[in-house]
Amino acid sequence: MKKKHTVYISRPVLISIVAFVLPMCLLIVFFSLSSGLPDRVPTHFTNGIGIDGWGAKSELYPLPIIPAVLGAITIPLAVVFDKKEIPFFSYFASGISLFVTVLMALVIAMFLKAAGV
Repeated sequence: MKKKHTVYISRPVLISIVAFVLPMCLLIVFFSLSSGLPDRVPTHFTNGIGIDGWGAKSELYPLPIIPAVLGAITIPLAVVFDKKEIPFFSYFASGISLFVTVLMALVIAMFLKAAGV
């Protein structure tokens, strides 16, 4: 009887995979909605004043790319830290990635709402 090989994914690595998948979803949603943006969009908000900066919609492209890059970096970090048996750093990197993803998603939602999408 053959033994079946089971793949074990540790919790830190699994969380880092989630921290990669969520920014990819944000990236896909943003670029699918960006085609409906006008050529001139708000690019800066000031507390108390509101929109005080306008620019091309291409200025918003880094917003979903930054969390995607951080999410891609967390997977190898999680694997290395898991092999070295120090999962705290893996959790920390994944947490930073998830925080940046949520923060950028809120910023993107604010800009898209102000742009009328």
